[in-house]
Amino acid sequence: DEEEDDEEEDDEEEDDEEEEEEDDEDVDESVVVRRAKNVARTAEDDDFEREMKAQMSSYSQVRLSGAGYSGDSDNMVLPTVLPKAANPAGDGGAANAGGSGKLAFRLLRRVPGKGKLEARVLHIPEATGVAQRQRQNEDKERREREMVRDRVLRLERQREMEEMNSIFAVQQGQGQGHGRR
Repeated sequence: DEEEDDEEEDDEEEDDEEEEEEDDEDVDESVVVRRAKNVARTAEDDDFEREMKAQMSSYSQVRLSGAGYSGDSDNMVLPTVLPKAANPAGDGGAANAGGSGKLAFRLLRRVPGKGKLEARVLHIPEATGVAQRQRQNEDKERREREMVRDRVLRLERQREMEEMNSIFAVQQGQGQGHGRR
């Protein structure tokens, strides 16, 4: 009888576990947040809020009045690097900014109210990551252009050699044909 009782208990436990799993699937998993009523504000809370406001206002003032910031930069459209030949001689904006260790970027911005584009030259030190990446990209592009040029020249030489060989073969064939007659 004890064995039958144990088996019945095991069956009941399995049934209970299955019911719990089914119940878990039916449960809505939404979260209810309840706020405590009548939370007393302390002097520390007020001090914290004052300090937080002071920090945020000083942060925004530093950010807005920081070095190199101008309100016009919010209207900048697109940074571009122009090749040496495309830069006008008058603006001093050669690709290396006259050898002074800076890279010249031309920023285009839309003039407020008129919709016209205006160019502004920014000189960025070559030690910065932006300038270094630009130099790497220029070097990579130059190597790719040279590689393409070399391939084109090599293919042109091969084509000429094949053409010369075919002409030579035709002449050889004609020369042998005349000797047999």
